[in-house]
Amino acid sequence: MMKRFCFLTVCLLWGAASWGAVSVDIVPKPVKVSEREGRFVFDAGCVIVSDSEAEGRFLAKALAPATGLELPLYSKIGRASCRERV
Repeated sequence: MMKRFCFLTVCLLWGAASWGAVSVDIVPKPVKVSEREGRFVFDAGCVIVSDSEAEGRFLAKALAPATGLELPLYSKIGRASCRERV
């Protein structure tokens, strides 16, 4: 009986602690996540910006079958917001 009570208490506390928290299962995990109305749509206007050309190409190839798009790849140059197409 005591085990069941402890288990239920832990479940309730865990549920209360995670209530309203936004969970994001992506890598790398972002520092901040804010949930808003609407949705994100991949379209022909999307681009991939990556410090690593190999990782950017990997992502583009991974998304192509699901989106039907060949997303252009740009490399980020230093800390500037300027981008160069790869």
